[in-house]
Amino acid sequence: MLLNPLMAKIVEQQPLSAEEIALLREFDPDALQQELAEKSGKLQTLENERLSREELLQKELEELRTTHSTLQNDFQELQRRQKIEALAGHYGCTDPEYLDFRARRAGIDLNDEAASTNFVEEIARTSPGCFKARIKSGSSELQQDFQSAAANDFAGFPGADRISRITGIISGIPAE
Repeated sequence: MLLNPLMAKIVEQQPLSAEEIALLREFDPDALQQELAEKSGKLQTLENERLSREELLQKELEELRTTHSTLQNDFQELQRRQKIEALAGHYGCTDPEYLDFRARRAGIDLNDEAASTNFVEEIARTSPGCFKARIKSGSSELQQDFQSAAANDFAGFPGADRISRITGIISGIPAE
């Protein structure tokens, strides 16, 4: 039973029942104070645990955000490196790190195909040492003239057949 209705009866000077009188005689304000202190302590402990859990979860969340950010940066770096390697392979660049350095310095967006193509072609013109040599074995017209001239020039000599075969073999070798 709550004390508030009993106190209201006492203030209004209403008669109390035997049960209410017994309850008032058994009432111990020190015990009530002690019970209140215990429940306040438990409440404070639970609130501290809740705050501790929240703080712990906040720290874990921050760690996860940091890890996510790091992994995302690593992924973007790998994608960039892959694009640089593809450009280097396509255009015959022998130094992809230099190509990446120059692209970063120039602020080239590697997702823009036209810009990256123009960039690599410009680097090939300005720094040809970073690219494989593009050797062409002369035009086919000159090769045919050479073969026919060799065949005609050596027609009367011994071994002319052999010389013609050698020039034919040489002209058929790829440039790279």
